[in-house]
This record gives sequence, C-alpha cells and structure tokens, in this order.
Amino acid sequence: MSAGAGLPSLSLRARLTLSVAVAVVISSVAVGLTTTQAVLRPLERELGDQLAHQAVYVVERIEAGDDADELANRLDLEISRMPEPPRARARRLNLHGHEVALSGRRRGGGVAVQRADGAWVGVRPTLDLERPRRRFWLGLGLLTAAATALGALLARSVSRPLNVALTAMDRMAEGDLGHRLPERGPKELQDAARGFNRLAERIDGMLRREKELMAAISHELRTPLTRMRLELELLRDSGASESRVAAMEGDLIELDELVGELAELSRLELGAARLTLEPLGARALIEEAARRVPLPEHRLEVVGDGFMLQGDRRLLLRALENLLRNVGRYTPPGTVAKIVAQGRELIVEDEGPGVAPEALARLAQPFFRVESSRSKATGGLGLGLFIARRVAEVHGGELIAEARPGGGLRVRLRLPELG
Repeated sequence: MSAGAGLPSLSLRARLTLSVAVAVVISSVAVGLTTTQAVLRPLERELGDQLAHQAVYVVERIEAGDDADELANRLDLEISRMPEPPRARARRLNLHGHEVALSGRRRGGGVAVQRADGAWVGVRPTLDLERPRRRFWLGLGLLTAAATALGALLARSVSRPLNVALTAMDRMAEGDLGHRLPERGPKELQDAARGFNRLAERIDGMLRREKELMAAISHELRTPLTRMRLELELLRDSGASESRVAAMEGDLIELDELVGELAELSRLELGAARLTLEPLGARALIEEAARRVPLPEHRLEVVGDGFMLQGDRRLLLRALENLLRNVGRYTPPGTVAKIVAQGRELIVEDEGPGVAPEALARLAQPFFRVESSRSKATGGLGLGLFIARRVAEVHGGELIAEARPGGGLRVRLRLPELG
C-alpha cells in the first residue's frame, strides 16, 4: 500500500492552487529573511551605533551640568536613570571612555551609558524603530496573499478547459452524442476541441448509420416474411406434411418476432419512438400487462400500491410484457410469478432457476442469453430485456436485474418521480 493511498485525491485545480501557494510562501519567506539579513539588520546596527554616540553625548552634557529633561526635549529622546546595569546579553561598546550597552530592538532599541560615578543612564529614541520592520513584514504578507489569490485564479483558468472536456465526455457517455466542445481560447485548446468534435462526429455518424441500417433491414424483411406465410398456406393446402409445415411456421413466427423486436429497438435508438407522456396508474398498468401476457401454467400474483407515474403507455406495457414472457419461457410450470408496483418501481419476479451472478450484469445486453435458455423449447431472442432497459432509459429510469432471495430472478423497472 502506497504512503498516500489513505489521502483523498485532489483535483487538478486544487493541486495547482496548492503548488502556487507553497511556491509563493516559500519565495516570500526567502525574500523576507534575505531582506532582513542584508538590509534591516545592518541598518538597525548602524542606527544603534549612532544612538550610542548620541547617548554618550547626552551623558557628557549631564555630567557637565545640563538638565536631563531639557536635553530630552531638545534631542527628542527619552532619558532615564537606570536602577541596575543592563543585562549581560546587551552589545557592549567603549566610546570616549564610557561603557555603552545596546539592548537591541527586542528590548526597545535603547542604549545604556555608564557615568563616571558608576551609575547608568538609559537613552531611548521616541520614534518607534520597530515600525519599518513591522510594515515590511505586513506588506510582504499582503503581497503573498495577493499572489496566492492570483495563483488560484490562474489555476481555475488552466483547469476550466479540462473540466469542460470531462463534462462533454460524460454527456457523450450518457448518450448525448450531439454535444460538442466550444472551439475558442488559445490555439492549443482550439485544436484539442476541434479534434474532440471530429471524433464525436465520426462516432455519432457511425452509430446513426448502424441504427438506420438496422431499421431498414427490419422494414425490408417484412415483405419476404409475408410472402413466406402465403407460401406456407399454399403448402398446407397442397397436402404437404403437417409436421414439416408446422416446423417451418414456428421458424417464421420466431423470425417475425425477431424483426418486430429489431424494429422496436431501432425506433428507440433512433428516437423515432416519440414518447407520448401521460399520467398512468401503476396498478392499472401491471394489470393490463398481465391480461396481455397470460401465464396459464404459472400462478400469477399482481400486487401494487397504485402510485401514479408519467410515461408512455405503449412502451411501458411493451417492457412489462417482455418481462412476463421471460417468466413464461424460463421458469418451471406451477411456480409463482409476481408483478408488483411499489415505491416508484415496477417489479417482476419469479421462482425459476435464477441466473448465475456473472451473467446478471450482461442479462440486459442485446442477443445475450444464458446457456440454459439456448433451445427451441424455450425460445427467446435475447432482445426482450434489452428493449425493456431502453424503455426505462428513455423515461429517465433504469432496469435492474438481481437474484431473488430464496431463488429465482427479480427485475426492477425503476422510474423517476412524477413531474
């Protein structure tokens, strides 16, 4: 496990902003320390030395008999008698025979000078010598904050095209193949947008041509199927073997069902099946589906709370009928089949053999059939669940196939809220 596996992943924008902020702070600290060492400290030392000379002059004038208060007013200084000598940490000088101690900026930047009688006199400027340093660091802090904010705006500007591209990819993945990227901005972004749009155009064109071909084939197969039905009737009238005619008729029925499913699928994929939305009672809908697809060899239970939904009656009935036909084909006679309207869902469940977990995810794919159902006895084209799923999707819902507790299959047609 990597060291950063437990940390939440950061977006590109957050990474750029953090990188700029760290770089700006490090640069500001480096500039501040360099300026302090190269400019401020030498300047403070020079000011301290000048103050030391001024303090020695003050002590000499006091020893000569001048009044300390008058000197303080004239020289704009604070002069005081110190009860004790300065701490040993103070910088020591010897000027004109006087011992001088400079206490440094953290202790007010004052100077103490020892008189000839051993007493100490403190001299401090009335000006705040610390103010330039504070103003420097305050200005540097404000500049750092402004540079960080500018970096955040730059990171947002850099990451915006990527977010737009990701949004376009998500919309295409959801089926909106007509979405395109705006071709604006710097030349590199325009070239990338044009490349993406060309790719989207090709994918959209390929899929549309495929769907149109399927629709055309489904339509064109209707005519030969009709002719073959007429031929079968003529064969039966001419005394051909009834078993052979029945077998051919079964094949024709299966082929006709396949063409019908393909035609319905092509209408859904091409958007030709326009939704006619109307308020529908879920209970009435499942009862009508049960009447259209009777299951005489099964015990059918219809349960529903009667919630209202907004949908296309024909398509929703088609989806429920496909689910019920699957129950009739693949579950043993005498078992219970249940169709339920509950909690924004239309549910069909059975007590059949169920489906292996690895096949559940592929159950609603076109032409997919589990191995046990590939027989003439059960029939099935592998399109019923796929069409039911597409019906759910065009309504803004989804189709979920799952194992039923106790055995069997449960298929849930989940629909959005009314309105």
